[in-house]
Amino acid sequence: MLTIKDISHPVSFIASVEIITDFLHSLGEIVIDRTMYNIRYGSGKFLQNLGDNLIHDDFVLQFKLIGQDHKDKLFTAEAKYTTLTKVFTGRLSRGIRNRLTEELKTHENLFAPYPLQSKFIGLLKAYPATANSNPDFKSYWARQSASLLRHRDAKILIETLINDTKK
Repeated sequence: MLTIKDISHPVSFIASVEIITDFLHSLGEIVIDRTMYNIRYGSGKFLQNLGDNLIHDDFVLQFKLIGQDHKDKLFTAEAKYTTLTKVFTGRLSRGIRNRLTEELKTHENLFAPYPLQSKFIGLLKAYPATANSNPDFKSYWARQSASLLRHRDAKILIETLINDTKK
């Protein structure tokens, strides 16, 4: 159930769940029609001839569920130092810099292709990151704006987004 502006509707979504050794993460997305929650500003359903001022009614909320250790890392000062690397999986991704990403950044041409690289790195207990992994070798994924994170709780994030739309 999703409630926005005191209006509730059921939501459903498809999520992928991946378990590698003892690490679990989940990805998913929810498509939400804002007009169902009485958010009508710029909507073509309610206003005519908006042209370039039309605002789409649907928005997509993508999410990734991660472990507490990873979440805590994203709120540290280190999170503002990210790098693009293939070291953990063989695919280019952004992560928080650490000893492993720095020492291997000039050797990416030697990495195995995706997903085989993750099996090799897994032998170092670097990928996937677990509570028992060495922090110098953990795979902490981060978007380029990880240092701008403000909310640790999804409920508070959604409430802030809703309140910001009221301004």
